[in-house]
Amino acid sequence: MVKDAKELEELRGWLYERADFSNTPTNITWASERHKKVIAYVKEKVIERIVGDFKGELCDWDVVNEPIVNHQLQGMYGYDMMKNWFDWVKEVDPNATRYINECRIVGVPENGTLDAFKAILDKMVEANVDFEGIGVQGHFSTFTSPKAFYDELVELAAYGKRLKITEFDC
Repeated sequence: MVKDAKELEELRGWLYERADFSNTPTNITWASERHKKVIAYVKEKVIERIVGDFKGELCDWDVVNEPIVNHQLQGMYGYDMMKNWFDWVKEVDPNATRYINECRIVGVPENGTLDAFKAILDKMVEANVDFEGIGVQGHFSTFTSPKAFYDELVELAAYGKRLKITEFDC
């Protein structure tokens, strides 16, 4: 399966790095602030392994996924840990295009997602997190105004990063 996947021209990598404990091995989910080094070490090794296995063969990496609802580690450690994840991907694969990916940006501004996501992006910029792209998951489950969705994308484009709809369904 991996061999077949690598033959695709536009294959994206998804690290499943959520800013909480959902992708941390169960033997360290008990970790707290005292154990920041343990969590960082495990996350770094996971990134080294996954990115290393596909080095130079993927068009993009979603380094952080859905940070609005998965923010436990940011709450504990700030944005330094997120910065490390992006840096570690670049160390392993210097040509990697790194994305932060969020859902519920679907042309429904009253859901508050865009404002919350922009606040995260602003904190990333402030913390000097180096990344190339902003991913928007296109899970359109209800009527969406194409104009409202376009307006949301225009607001995200102001960050000067690549924009990509990373998932799509309706």
